[in-house]
Amino acid sequence: MLSPHKIFKTSTTKKTAILQRLLPVIHEIAELTDSPFSMAIESFDILEKSANDENDFFSCLLEDTVFSSLYLTFYETLFVVIGENTKLSIPMMEKFSENAEEREQLINIQTFNHIRYIENNGACPGCISCENHHDVKDLVSYYNKRNFDFFIKLYIGMKTIQTTFEKLLYNILPKHPNMLEGITSQDILTIRQIIFNEAENNLQ
Repeated sequence: MLSPHKIFKTSTTKKTAILQRLLPVIHEIAELTDSPFSMAIESFDILEKSANDENDFFSCLLEDTVFSSLYLTFYETLFVVIGENTKLSIPMMEKFSENAEEREQLINIQTFNHIRYIENNGACPGCISCENHHDVKDLVSYYNKRNFDFFIKLYIGMKTIQTTFEKLLYNILPKHPNMLEGITSQDILTIRQIIFNEAENNLQ
């Protein structure tokens, strides 16, 4: 789920009708003054400056990356459901906003469990997130090697995708509720890949 080299391995570059409709919008979001990438860089700078030391920074980097990735799964589920029920787009978006606190509490619990799994070298005595630990198993080796470059790229990429999806949900879709009609999980995976690759290119 989280490896920049494996996370998108099942994606496709074939442009469906929904991608042809959405990608120009994604590009417009990327060109904003407060672009998702620039906000990701700002968030990274704050994280780095607020860390007590290198170990604290590494731990916070991992935690925030896992949190953002988990948050993305909720956006993806919502987008697919909206795509299947465009007439209910606005009510579903409102409901999503209302449930923000409850959703973040759940993600915090899942993040804690995944972090513990990673820190324990891929071992877990048993928790409510066990069935999803496979999503983060690829991170264990990078964590053990303390591969800062890997996690920095992953952090920036995940934050950029998360903010892009936030802007799409709250700024674009209320004005164009039918925009996601017909979107699939595969389409979203492709969009994620494009955003992540662009963020990675911007870091070089």
